[in-house]
Amino acid sequence: MNLNAIAPIGRRGLTLILLLAGGFVHAQSPDDGSPDDGLPAEGQSAEQASSDPDRSEAMRLFESKIRPLLAKYCYECHSAEKGVQKSGLALDSRHSARAGGTRGPAVVPRDPVESWLLRAVAHADELCFIHSMRTDLPNHSQAFLQLHTGSFQFTRPSVGAWTLYGLGTENENLPGFVTLSPPAANGGALNYGNAFLPSVCQATKIGTQQIPGFYAKLLGVDREPGPPLKYLDNDSVTRGRQRNQLDLIGDLNRMKVERDRFHPEIEGAIESFEAGVRFVEITSPVGWDHHFNLKQTLTESCEATDRPVAALLADLKRRGMLEDTLVVWAGEFGRSPFAQSGTGRDHNHLGYTIWMAGGGVKPGYRHGATDEFGHRAVDYECHLHDFHATLLHLLGLDHTRLTYTSGGRPFRLTDVYRDVVEEIVT
Repeated sequence: MNLNAIAPIGRRGLTLILLLAGGFVHAQSPDDGSPDDGLPAEGQSAEQASSDPDRSEAMRLFESKIRPLLAKYCYECHSAEKGVQKSGLALDSRHSARAGGTRGPAVVPRDPVESWLLRAVAHADELCFIHSMRTDLPNHSQAFLQLHTGSFQFTRPSVGAWTLYGLGTENENLPGFVTLSPPAANGGALNYGNAFLPSVCQATKIGTQQIPGFYAKLLGVDREPGPPLKYLDNDSVTRGRQRNQLDLIGDLNRMKVERDRFHPEIEGAIESFEAGVRFVEITSPVGWDHHFNLKQTLTESCEATDRPVAALLADLKRRGMLEDTLVVWAGEFGRSPFAQSGTGRDHNHLGYTIWMAGGGVKPGYRHGATDEFGHRAVDYECHLHDFHATLLHLLGLDHTRLTYTSGGRPFRLTDVYRDVVEEIVT
């Protein structure tokens, strides 16, 4: 533990990083931070929305500035009148131009009817959005490594290792830093390594990522057999029978706790995990690198992560742990607001969205904005170094004082850059 770096700020709980490897489609994310999109608010009809003065102003902005550009550059490929509509990304209405299709954005806060992430949006009042994120390069390897270590040029400790070095651990029998199903590519072990920090600060790796079917076929290789975590599936027993076995074990555990109240080691094991592990990173089991076939793959990615993320937030809140647990939902960069290859979207590092919950961030708050197209951060830009400084601040660490001397010079996660984003801190 680095006592010099601990400041009387923020919380000192568990950090959960939910990683979307490949980057979320910013122009179809909760709100790309551009001017109000004019979509109906909760309980509003389309007619009511169009009569709203603020939304009418947004519509005038769209008609005067954005639609002419769409008509000049985009309608040839995305117009129903032309009979083309590549990838189904129709641009014939204001709604579809903003949302990238007739289904609407992935998340419309407090309005699950309009959302792809139907369950996660139910917790929108707990979420703090940063719409003006920026990183340095739009390439997976460099951006992924910079997200995790603050640098894409040199081997540096990961953010989880810095957290463990700064706060220490409360349980010597458990790892202080765990990464679930990390990808082997784009830096591999460097993304959760300790570099020159003590080896106890590196992560314990559980599981690995499979090669997505599309890329496995493209590269001519086999996907890694089995699930990312081994032995989760039992082909010799039906899922119903497995459910019965787990329920039986749960009942036996509860009976033992009730019988032996003086020594409830089972509940104690759960509590020790909650209290002892400082930093957990969970990599999404589905890819978000949607260069092709966006309409189908983005839907599949949202559906695969919607229920688990919503359940996580609900469980943390039910246990009273959310206020001391910082949950971060992010990718290494975002996606372009324009189409690529006719059916997807390219990388975009100049302006993208992430969200956080709990751990001292303002609930229901939106910070920063991009330009009208959702392409470049223009208001309250938040560089990745700012994000790292803020994350450490929320955990009770001063990023300027959390240093380690190696090779004759002091190092820190944020190097010599940036500041805490005070506006999102409660």
